[in-house]
Amino acid sequence: MSKEEAAKHLSGGEVVKTDTVNGKMKTGPSGIGRVNIKTRETGIVVVVPFATGDLYSNPRMPGELFISAETGEGAPQKTWAVRSDGSGLRPLNYSNEVELNIQVAGESGLHHISRSADGRWEAGDDPTGNIYLIDRNSNEMLLLSAGHKTTSAGHTNPSFSPDGKRIVIQSAMLSGNNRSTDICIIPLPEE
Repeated sequence: MSKEEAAKHLSGGEVVKTDTVNGKMKTGPSGIGRVNIKTRETGIVVVVPFATGDLYSNPRMPGELFISAETGEGAPQKTWAVRSDGSGLRPLNYSNEVELNIQVAGESGLHHISRSADGRWEAGDDPTGNIYLIDRNSNEMLLLSAGHKTTSAGHTNPSFSPDGKRIVIQSAMLSGNNRSTDICIIPLPEE
């Protein structure tokens, strides 16, 4: 969601946050939208007064999302949780509130790791945007998707569907300007 669109939905009195990240100015507001892929109906999940980074689904609680807030150089990463209906927005306290396994692929070189709700599978992307599926029982890795543009405005950020049968990513593969991203769905192979 663009800053301009997010600003239209801020409730009154919120102060828009500005920060410097890696030498670049990051400003809010930002927001998360939703799309019903069957009806194409769109809506807003949440709008926040700060710049957001990555977005993940919570593999342990269907319907909950994690949002990373872009923070200044040397500042701790701030992660927020929100329900997919927009309720329950709150900052997370890692030490006593939740255990996140975002970086579980260890030495595989993958990042933006997502785990299926049943814990059997993980999906991750590499720096070039390739999407891999990891069987946690055998540690086998399978390349699911490749050819994503490295000029994209964001990483592919794989995330499992609640039923664990599909992976959702963002990709500029079909983009005319090599930066804009589309939401793409990758069906998982049959066992």
